[in-house]
Amino acid sequence: MADSRSEEEGEDVSLRMAGQRLAERLRGLLDEEDGSDRRLVVLHYHGSFCPVGLHHMTVLERVREAVSEEERVLAAVLTVTHDNSMRKKLRPGERVAATHREAMLRLAFPANDVIVDATLSSQPRNRGAAWYQSFLRDVVGGVRPGEVDVVGVCGADAVPKMRNALKSGHRWVCVVNRDLPSGTDRAAVEALLGSPPPTLRVVRLPPSHLSSTLIRGDIDRHRDALPPGVYEYHRTHGIVYQPRYEAPEVVASEKKSIPFALAGDLLGRGRQAAVWRATAR
Repeated sequence: MADSRSEEEGEDVSLRMAGQRLAERLRGLLDEEDGSDRRLVVLHYHGSFCPVGLHHMTVLERVREAVSEEERVLAAVLTVTHDNSMRKKLRPGERVAATHREAMLRLAFPANDVIVDATLSSQPRNRGAAWYQSFLRDVVGGVRPGEVDVVGVCGADAVPKMRNALKSGHRWVCVVNRDLPSGTDRAAVEALLGSPPPTLRVVRLPPSHLSSTLIRGDIDRHRDALPPGVYEYHRTHGIVYQPRYEAPEVVASEKKSIPFALAGDLLGRGRQAAVWRATAR
């Protein structure tokens, strides 16, 4: 009981410190404000980002433009899916640790007003994106009470899970730029997007075939779809994906065919992908 209480107290202290650091970043951005009378907004963009691609940058840019028509975006806060959740979403050979995904996000979004926050990913257990949004709203409310809104960013595939969030009055921007996954209640989603509630804004973009799944399938072929520095980060840190079209049974001699993998250890293998700890060229 004492150990459990001690762990909870440690988590509380860690969260307070994380909130203070985030609040300091936001206050610094407020100091740079241009005096506009438009209402301020902090965007929250959550995802796997495995890896981050130019399509993620396009989504955030278009959302900024849409929101900025009437309000001013103070900052965009980016969070990655917790490693525990990634174990359920992707096979061992496809997923990359949160610390690497966050580092690549910082390379992709170097601007001062884009904050990559590790508070969610660093929790001992997966608390979920909804928990983080509540945490973020508390932080933002403490920086400038009642004057800054938090707006979540999601894709259309997330809409079926958002009904309770939309009813709660929290604001969202839904980006529609690809077909809905199989198994989705398309009629229900389209009905909601066609006549969205006041808390939901829909931003429709030209259809895009690009995805992180496609990039993982052949990172060399799609390296131009990666933000500057992200491909090189893979090389430096020995993160290599086996192309999806190759057989999952990879023997030592086949390592020669995997780009920039020299003599590293196999970190994990799924039915469609494998990751090697490689020595960079």
